[in-house]
Order: sequence, then structure tokens, then C-alpha cells
Amino acid sequence: MSNKKYMTDINYSACPIHNPLVQNDPDTDIFLSSIGITPEYKLVAFLSVCIIARLLLAGLAQVYSDQDITPYIVLAVSTFAVLTLWSNLHKNQWWSRKTHLIMAVLLVLASSIQIYSNKRDLTIAYLLYADVIIGLSTFAYVYYSC
Repeated sequence: MSNKKYMTDINYSACPIHNPLVQNDPDTDIFLSSIGITPEYKLVAFLSVCIIARLLLAGLAQVYSDQDITPYIVLAVSTFAVLTLWSNLHKNQWWSRKTHLIMAVLLVLASSIQIYSNKRDLTIAYLLYADVIIGLSTFAYVYYSC
């Protein structure tokens, strides 16, 4: 069992994997600091804001999966995400922009298929739930292995 309490307790230089996944993201740290969250509480911010927000989005996609507007909203948001993530792939951070880019592309494809086929299903919700699971799994791997 690890005795780490904060994400700042991770020794990134000693981590067995050296990729953008385990790097601190100065932009995130600056933003969190500007709203009063110290680096020691980045873990709390991640678990309470990011994960809960993603679960809420997945739940909304599930509840409204039969609505005609849902794939259009997802297409607009995920297209914006693809464009934003693509232009920032080179930045180092503690979460994987490449994983988010892949998920955003999958959401663009799933919503486009739903729009053109005029069929609504839970594919978008499943992708969003998978994104939460991948995020938590990646976090657990990095947090407990470094």
C-alpha cells in the first residue's frame, strides 16, 4: 500500500515510464493555483471535479441518447476537442492528450454515424464511460507505480 497523499508526492524522474502521461502540466498548475487549489490538492481536484464531471456527461449522454439533438451536440463539442487537442499534442502534462484525442475522434465518428444513419443508441454514452474508466485506470497506474 502506498503512503502517497498528493500527486506532488510522485517522483516523476524515478518513474519507470517516461512519457507525457507522468509529467506535471504547468498550465493546469497555474489554473488550479489561480482558483485557490494548491498542487497538494490536485488529486482531490482530479477526483472530485474531472471524474465527477465526466460521469455526469456520460450519464447525460445515456439519459438523452434517444434525442435527435444529442449526436449534434456531441459532434460539435468533440470536433472542437479534436482541433484543440491536435494543436497541443506536444505539451507535457500528467494526463494523456493523445488518449483524449483518440476518444474525441471516436466520439466524432460515433456521432456522425448516428446523424447519418438517423439511429440513436448508447454508443456515445459507452464511449464517455470508457473514457472515465481509462482515466481512472491510467491515474491509478501512474500514481501507484511511480
